[in-house]
Amino acid sequence: MSARCVLLLMCVCVCVGGVWGDAGLTAHLEASLRSGDLAKLSHTRTDTHTSVTQLNTLAQRLIDAGLKCEPANDALWALAGDVAAAQAAAAVDTAGTEQLVARAEACLTRALQLNSARGPAWAALARLYARHGQPQLAAAAAERCRLVDPRLVAVWEAMAALSGQTSKVRRLHVARPYWHTALSGF
Repeated sequence: MSARCVLLLMCVCVCVGGVWGDAGLTAHLEASLRSGDLAKLSHTRTDTHTSVTQLNTLAQRLIDAGLKCEPANDALWALAGDVAAAQAAAAVDTAGTEQLVARAEACLTRALQLNSARGPAWAALARLYARHGQPQLAAAAAERCRLVDPRLVAVWEAMAALSGQTSKVRRLHVARPYWHTALSGF
């Protein structure tokens, strides 16, 4: 039902990038639900459903269509980066992963060029760098995110994970202040 509503809205609002982005996000979230633990709990047959790879490809195409309508929409660029980063994290082959990481980095960087105060994009960039072996860049992005939006929990999680990667022996002692600061706002 919701897919039909989104398609109808896309027909009415042909060149509204946010609508295309919402449709892409819907496809991406559907793919992540099907590939995660919820897929194992589901009692529906998955052989007749669209595959996760097809949904991720659809998500990229829908978001790209939104970017063609609104190329200066920083939220769409950040969404494109988040989707590519999630796909890179789930990718199996190295060549595909490198392309997705490059796309994620380019999209997140473009989002930050358009709006440098977008804290979640800084946090996503920090996670991307940390996940793919660039701890100095990850630390710089996490620090920038902390300066832009200190109340964002994702930045404190990223900083705690980064400090935990520095030394397994010191992991608990170094990470504890970051987790304490992140949780003190709640």
